[in-house]
Amino acid sequence: MTRRLPCLCLALALLGGCAEYTPTGPTYALKKAKLDVDLPPGWLRYRPAKEAYVITRDGLNLARIELVATPVERQTRGLQPFRRGAAPPELADAVLRRFGATSHLAGFHVESVGPARLAGADGFVADAICTAPTGLRQRARLYAVEMNDCVVELRLVAAAQVYFERHAAAFEAVVASLRSEPRPSGSGPRLSEPRP
Repeated sequence: MTRRLPCLCLALALLGGCAEYTPTGPTYALKKAKLDVDLPPGWLRYRPAKEAYVITRDGLNLARIELVATPVERQTRGLQPFRRGAAPPELADAVLRRFGATSHLAGFHVESVGPARLAGADGFVADAICTAPTGLRQRARLYAVEMNDCVVELRLVAAAQVYFERHAAAFEAVVASLRSEPRPSGSGPRLSEPRP
């Protein structure tokens, strides 16, 4: 009986919606931006996240991928809204300033910013170094593009040693899969972004 008790408690927590981590499906729909992405297999969704769809394989402090779609002119307390039609360098400045101001990461320092094509549109890619609240040195790679009246951000934040390189290819596959057309019906379940 004592062996069954932990399993029973876990099952009740999962059924009751208390689980912090749940398996991801094969794709995710960013409904606000009318975009889809393919998700890497074996990753788990972090459920308490509200503004972003957050997935991890090794734990949030070691590696996580964040997917965010923000309406272009949405007002956020203390932050300027994104400007509709901003050129990629202006968009990069706004996205990186927001991420540095709103993330829990300390010592956010941008190392490089360059152009990138995402789902056929002009955007940017940036690499940065930062420190987690635990003191762990982390690397971040951020892609962003304005599409369908939203600024879409895709981020990999991972421990600078080992984990960033380990998950970079999976993250780049997520970025490469970004598309504006939905998957054909019958091709598997799709997950939608969290509701505000």
